[in-house]
Amino acid sequence: MANDLKIASPQQIGPLQVWPLMWERLASHQYKVASGLDNLVFEEYENEDTSPVIDWIQVHNSTSSPILIPSGWIVSKGLMQERILVSAEYIEPESTTSVLVSCVEKGRWETSEVHRESSRAPLSVIGAGFDFDSQKGLWVLDSNTRQDRVWQQVERQEKRCGERPTNSLSQIMEEDSKSCRLQVKVKSEIKEKLRIHPDQNGVLIALNGEPLFSEFFSNPEAILKTVEKTLLGASFDATEELKVSITRERVESFLDEVRATKIHTLQDERWGVHLGGGTQFLDTHLTKSADERVMRLSTINRKHKALIAV
Repeated sequence: MANDLKIASPQQIGPLQVWPLMWERLASHQYKVASGLDNLVFEEYENEDTSPVIDWIQVHNSTSSPILIPSGWIVSKGLMQERILVSAEYIEPESTTSVLVSCVEKGRWETSEVHRESSRAPLSVIGAGFDFDSQKGLWVLDSNTRQDRVWQQVERQEKRCGERPTNSLSQIMEEDSKSCRLQVKVKSEIKEKLRIHPDQNGVLIALNGEPLFSEFFSNPEAILKTVEKTLLGASFDATEELKVSITRERVESFLDEVRATKIHTLQDERWGVHLGGGTQFLDTHLTKSADERVMRLSTINRKHKALIAV
């Protein structure tokens, strides 16, 4: 384990074990994280036939600050249906960006005045539609099956308490977090127990005795603004209230595996680059600035039982 990465004592939130992480050499960046999305405007993306398409949207940032939207964030305001971001997106100041998304509201294709609080999808929804390519060393998006596989995971979530009028994932999560025992408990314990360390810039979430997801941001405020929604989303992948802990040694070995993952350039941008890499067990994504500094690093544990059928 590298000596620049510190691990604090875990916190138990329902069935989730939360490990605060401090990566000391992760240089700070002054971007904002769009947890509330209040400073962004979303519009449908229109193709050459001027018809909106399902898998792309336009994001407008009229502010003077760059804004980073984490992968799996659910957006709906100004759109004809809810979408989730396929990957993390960095939106430059005073710019408009086309963003790849997936639909998580199957029964609506029209504008609506109903806008729910922003949330982050369960890992089973975020990770749906990717397959491991051993030659590339990457989990690769299958654009032909991604949407159907996302809908399958949304339908699985919906079965918990019954069908919603438009099959809205945010409605499912909002209502179930008020009525389903496990999610009610997680939401309550987040408010009562969750503590963010002053220097914390990362988190590892474990479920059923195994790491599920880890994430770092170079702006420490990002953890503060995203971790509650990330934990609530992760709770929807839990099926039992069992509190199964993991050891510090297991956390260290998982993070060592993450750091050893070979990464490859996915997309170059003017402001930086998106990278990815992995194994049959790990799915890692990395965002770097133009001067090669890490801005965000996330890893999904693809061998976790909660994600085996995704």
